Amino acid sequence: MKKFTSYTLIFMILFSFSIAGMADVVRNETVYVSLKHNGEAENIKIVTHISGSSNDDYYVEYGQLDNLQVLTKDVEPTVEKGTIKWDAKKLKEKDIYYEGKISKKLPLDLKIRYYLDGTEVEAQDLAGKSGKVEISIKVENSEDLTTQIQLPLNLDVFKNIESKKGVMSVVGKTMTVVFTHLPMGDEEFTVKAEGQDMEFDSIIISSMDSSTMLGEGLGELDKLTDGFNEMSDATEKLEEGSKELSKGMGLLKNGLKSLGEGVTKLVDGLKEIGSNLKSILKGFKELNDGLGQLGNGLKEGIESVGDMNQGLNRLSSEGDNIEKGIEGLNGGLMELKAGYNSIGEGLSGLNQGHSDLSLLAQSLVDSNDPRVKGLAEGVIKEGKVMEELGQGMKQINMAMGGVAQNTNQLLEGYKVYNKGINQIAMGFGQFSGEIKALPDEIQKMYQGHSQLVDGLDLLLNGLEQSAAGGAELGKGARNIPGEVDKVIDGQDKITDGLNKLREEGIEEITDNVKKFSNKDESQGYTSFVDERNVDNSNCQILMQTPSIKVEKETSVPVPQREVKRTFFQRIIDLFKVFRK
Repeated sequence: MKKFTSYTLIFMILFSFSIAGMADVVRNETVYVSLKHNGEAENIKIVTHISGSSNDDYYVEYGQLDNLQVLTKDVEPTVEKGTIKWDAKKLKEKDIYYEGKISKKLPLDLKIRYYLDGTEVEAQDLAGKSGKVEISIKVENSEDLTTQIQLPLNLDVFKNIESKKGVMSVVGKTMTVVFTHLPMGDEEFTVKAEGQDMEFDSIIISSMDSSTMLGEGLGELDKLTDGFNEMSDATEKLEEGSKELSKGMGLLKNGLKSLGEGVTKLVDGLKEIGSNLKSILKGFKELNDGLGQLGNGLKEGIESVGDMNQGLNRLSSEGDNIEKGIEGLNGGLMELKAGYNSIGEGLSGLNQGHSDLSLLAQSLVDSNDPRVKGLAEGVIKEGKVMEELGQGMKQINMAMGGVAQNTNQLLEGYKVYNKGINQIAMGFGQFSGEIKALPDEIQKMYQGHSQLVDGLDLLLNGLEQSAAGGAELGKGARNIPGEVDKVIDGQDKITDGLNKLREEGIEEITDNVKKFSNKDESQGYTSFVDERNVDNSNCQILMQTPSIKVEKETSVPVPQREVKRTFFQRIIDLFKVFRK
């Protein structure tokens, strides 16, 4: 049944061109090639079928064949000077079939290699062996032909069959791996499998003119070309976007450097203010201690009014110095608030610039490339951190405003307080009549002054914490530019990769497809025998390697009487070489 099916397919190919219009002569040339195991041509036979009619006396073909044999009865050609002439009257009556041999290089090169357990071996050495086998078939120097390769594998012998480029089909217990090569450059095909007591049927390879095989399908290649052009344009835009992202990263890096420098200056200012505030706080504590001692002294002996008067005068004198200290503190806090405002405005500008970068990153967050997606997510997170940093600076600025306002109120209150001290000192004579109430007032003053000292203590603690936080912020701001450099390097690599994908991948494929789709069908591959056979001429090449079988003992054949072969039997004999 297998042989019958094979012969049927061959006859379908052989006679497929006989139904053409009879107004012209149609020439169909079939090239049968016996290959060695490695793909080299060993024997080439040509079978030509001519049909139709001609108004000329002779139909003329070109070519030089060895051992030319006519397979149609009562027809003989005239062969001279590389031409073959056929009587047009005979051709009108019947189709003409003839065969011959030729020694000529094929219009493509085949290289077939065999490997067993990773080591290259000769094909026949695989017979009867077991292990992991790999067959490599390379098609080279094929410019006009589309080639199909069929490699059959017995599923009783082979398992775990793998092939990246092949199409697999199973009929019965035979899996056939089919490869198709288009004239778009050299290409290699491989099949891997695990075999037990291995044997291989012949590899069947057929080639035809590309325009004949694809027909109207060539027009579809224009659509494919358009698609590749769109991919190239999209990749170019993605490459441009990647470059812009790198530029944005550079701006971010510079902004972070400026931020780090500003934060360093801020921390230095906070430390200086803290140092001054410590001196002021020390004076307030000494003053508070003096008030406490004054109150105790009043309780122990009101008779010490003179001493108290002297103490009040001293207090009045020291009050002017304290007032100047508070004025200096207030001025320093106002300058600190102005510094915070400048930093806040700088962060706001930096955040605004980064928002444009975040918009670009948002458009890339759904990218299929994990590196682009990771980079975009990092930029978005970084934008959120910058926004939170800006909010924190705003809160610090507001807090500093409150501190400055409280310090101002402290100054105004102390002025009133100092004025009162002066009035007390000046009017101590009048106050002596009410000296008994003075200890209680002093105690109240002491308590209020203690609250002021506590407030200044909290202010100092807050400034120290701000300085510590600013130092951490500065450290982070100094480290981030180095990380941004790494991101920029990665982005530049992505840009280079996109450029290589566009120039060496998509555009190269597009050029190959264009070359293939622009082939002139009228100039296709029409004859292997002689390229001058172009009018209504078709050519197909059928190639076959030997099978790989375990050698078996054969009996001596018994001579038989020669029987005269019919025409169809002679046609079948042509293909028996492919079944050996």
